[in-house]
Amino acid sequence: MKHFIFFLLFTTLAYTAHSQKASYKWGKPTKEDIEIKVCPHDSAASVIVLDEAGSVEFGYGSGAVLIKKYVKLKILNEQGLDAAVIRLYMYSKDNFEKLADIKAHTLNMNAAGKIIEEKVESRQFFEVDSQDDWKETRFTFPSVKPGSILEYSYTVRSQSFTFLEGWMFENPYPTLHSAFEVKVEEGLNYKLVYQGKRLIDRYGKSGLNNSWELYYLP
Repeated sequence: MKHFIFFLLFTTLAYTAHSQKASYKWGKPTKEDIEIKVCPHDSAASVIVLDEAGSVEFGYGSGAVLIKKYVKLKILNEQGLDAAVIRLYMYSKDNFEKLADIKAHTLNMNAAGKIIEEKVESRQFFEVDSQDDWKETRFTFPSVKPGSILEYSYTVRSQSFTFLEGWMFENPYPTLHSAFEVKVEEGLNYKLVYQGKRLIDRYGKSGLNNSWELYYLP
C-alpha cells in the first residue's frame, strides 16, 4: 500500500467562546438566525456568517477528492449588500477541479412572519475564464436587503491527492461558527499543519483529529 503525506493548512486569529454545537438545515434558519441584527462580537459588521461547514473526502469510484462547502450568511445593513455577489475559482487545466452540485437561495421574512425563498436559477450561474488556467463561477443572490439570509453550497471534484484542501477559518466577515471535517481513506498517512495560536492551543496536543470547529471568529 502506498503512503502519502498530506498537508492541511488552518489559519485563524480567533477565540473560542461557547461549547455548543451549531447545526443547520437547508432553507430553515433558526430563531436566532432570524432575530440577530447586530454581530455579537463586532457591532460594526454589515454582514455576518452565521454558519459555515466544509468537508474533504475521497469519492469512491469517482477517481476524485470531493470538497464540499456550505455557507449561511446574513445581511445586517445596507453596507453589506455587496456580499450578495459570490465568486468561486477553480483550477480548470486538464479538468483538475470541477464545480458540481451548486445551489443557492435568498431567504426573506414577509410581514406575516413567513419565510419567502428565492432560488438562484441554474441560468444565473455564470462561468467565465479568469486568468491563465483558472475559471470563475459567479452568481448574485436575488431580492437581497437588510435582514436577508443567504445560503449556498457546492462540491468541487479535485484531482489533488497529494495536498488535500485545507480550511481557513477566517472570513472577510465575522463568523459565528465554522467547522471542517476530513474523511481519510484507509492506508493513507496525513500530516496536519496548524497556523494560529488559539487553534494550536485547542487541537495541537489532542492527537489525530478528523474534525475541527471554532466559534466567534473575527
